[in-house]
Formats: sequence, structure tokens, C-alpha cells
Amino acid sequence: MVLRRNVLHFIGYFLDGDNDVADVVIDLGLLPALLALIEGENQELCRMALYHASNIAVGSQPQIHAFLDCGFLEPVVLILLDDFSPTRCRHEAGWTVANLSTRVSGDEKAEQAFIEGGGVAGLSAALLLPDRGAKELAISGITSLFEGHDSEGSQSQGSLLAAIRSSSAPQNLRAIRYSRGGGPEDHELRKACHTLLTHHFPEYSKRARV
Repeated sequence: MVLRRNVLHFIGYFLDGDNDVADVVIDLGLLPALLALIEGENQELCRMALYHASNIAVGSQPQIHAFLDCGFLEPVVLILLDDFSPTRCRHEAGWTVANLSTRVSGDEKAEQAFIEGGGVAGLSAALLLPDRGAKELAISGITSLFEGHDSEGSQSQGSLLAAIRSSSAPQNLRAIRYSRGGGPEDHELRKACHTLLTHHFPEYSKRARV
């Protein structure tokens, strides 16, 4: 385990640098290796692999397509949806899905793969994490997905709306919108949720009845 952990630390230097260098490492088979660690039983190695995955998820378009093409998204979403997964792994999985959502907007193939791979359900789950940063990025990701569509009422936007509705994301956005307390950052989150709900899900823009 120590050797694998040291290798993962070393790989981080390549992924945090130039995209061209990261592309080479990915072409050499990094993604299947990370995927094996994510699906393994060691929690620390899983967390580290997810951390690297979250960096790839905001990389170049070739990196995004490689990530999606190798089937990486589905197991990440499964970790995020599993309440019994280790908290730190769910945290990194939430960042991975949220990062990816901000990069697929405007790329029809990538966005379709994101939706089919459960990415929207992952975003909805990320809204529930006790992590303001993950929430903020998930909200930004949902916003980006809508901004990638040129016109309201289009078929592609209709598919996106259906996917988001079926994921319970509007209810989770409403829960954040009407949450209380916190500082200025929390107020900004509530404003962003209000904007999304008002524009796209007006039926959820009012406080839920108890």
C-alpha cells in the first residue's frame, strides 16, 4: 500500500502541471489504473484516486472524453450515491462529478455521456454533501449545463430538464434555497439556487409545505 500511495503522490505532479504532460500520462493508461483503485477495498487509495480523477475532470477536452469513454463516471457516481461509502471518498467523488459537469457544457457528445452515466444524479447527491465547496460547484455545474443550450424549449434542453427533475435536484436546490444561517458565502449559494429554480423549475421556487 505504501508503494501505491507514493506512486499516486508522484502522479499528482504530472496532473497538476501542463495539459500536454497530463495527456501523455493518461495515454499511457492512467485512467484504468485509477479506476481499479476506486473499485478496490482500500479507502485511502480510493480517496487519492478520486482526487486525481477530479483534476482530470477539469482538464482538456481530450482528457474529458477519455474520462467518459473509459466508463469512469458510473463508479464515481455510485460512490457518491452510497450513504455507506467513506465520507472522504464521497467528498472527492462529489468534486469529481461537479468538476466534470462544468466542462461538458456545449459539447453534445460529452454532455450526453455525462447524463447517461448518471452525472445528473451525482450532481443532485453532491448538493446534499456537508461541503459548501462541493455544493457551490454542483450548482455551478447545473447552471453550466443549461447555459450550454442555445434556446429554451429545445429538444436537448427538454432531455436535460427531464434528467434533472428525475434526480430530485430541484428539491435539493430548494432545500439549500430555504436553508438558514451561515455567512455571506451561504447567502450567495441561496441566491444561485433561487435563480435556477425561478428560471427552470418555478414549481419548486416556493418553500415546501410541511
